[in-house]
Amino acid sequence: MKAFIPAALILQLSAVGCHLQSQRTTYASPDSAPFRAMHLPVGTHPSMLSIADANRDGNVDILVANGGSANVSVYLGDGKGGFSQSNGSPYSAGQNPTDIATGDFNGDGNLDIAIANHGVKLVTVLLGNGKGQFSFAPGSPFSVASNPHPHGIAVADFNGDKKPDIAIDSWAENKMLVIFGKGDGTFQTPGVKFDVGKMPYQRLRTADVNEDGYADIVTSNFEGSSVSLLLADGHGNSRAKIFRCRRILSESPSRILTAIAISTLASFIIQVTPQIEARMVCPYFLVMAMEISLSRKARRFRLVSIRRRSRRAISTETVSQTSWSRIMKTER
Repeated sequence: MKAFIPAALILQLSAVGCHLQSQRTTYASPDSAPFRAMHLPVGTHPSMLSIADANRDGNVDILVANGGSANVSVYLGDGKGGFSQSNGSPYSAGQNPTDIATGDFNGDGNLDIAIANHGVKLVTVLLGNGKGQFSFAPGSPFSVASNPHPHGIAVADFNGDKKPDIAIDSWAENKMLVIFGKGDGTFQTPGVKFDVGKMPYQRLRTADVNEDGYADIVTSNFEGSSVSLLLADGHGNSRAKIFRCRRILSESPSRILTAIAISTLASFIIQVTPQIEARMVCPYFLVMAMEISLSRKARRFRLVSIRRRSRRAISTETVSQTSWSRIMKTER
């Protein structure tokens, strides 16, 4: 029963948060809404999109991989929020295109497209002409040794030769597969594989995470409760770092209730965080739980709370269950 009380208390706090959130997202009229909706028709079952400049006019364009119709829709932007399909769109993209990435694969200065084809061991590359139109690269689609087949795709120069390369998942063997670009729109297959965590099933991304000038790979591991970083050395080699996610849910009913409370409250915290950092004006709701754990032995209720120290400064502290009433009195 004692373990249930803290969880119930957090649920009450989260209910207040949800109430405040609903007040902030209610608009007096459609004219006061923050967005103007547009709907652009594409192919069937669009699975992923990319934002890039496909026709070199400096405006944002939209590229959409349509898994059902096996093509890519290209919408060219006018820089004012308007979009129109490029001539010839949609373009054939191979079987079931599931993810999309962009780069200049043949060095002509125009945007090109790389697509992961789900259900087959293929990657499709489409070369752009700088006008928003695309056609198959020589030898495309390319056979890849992805097991069982690619889902996600990312593009960067992973070996330091100034030519874009392609990374895809090979989740059945817990690896990433990199095929290195030749700079003419073709690639060295079957590629090189690198170990990551368990089942890198969905998307992967690339960035220079350690700021050494080389593109690295980041992937989420669906069954590993972890995220893997492949840190590149600029020569086509990588060393892996795996960051594991801590589990907060157990078979204990009290912990299940607590986890539900965390999930609800986290949504509220995300919404109010900008206001907290800029100017905290709420006179009473000043303590928000960020992490909760119930010790089976000590039955202690611990939380990391955010407390206001000034209008622009916040700090964190860990407190016990017996300190809860003290904190509430202090913050009021």
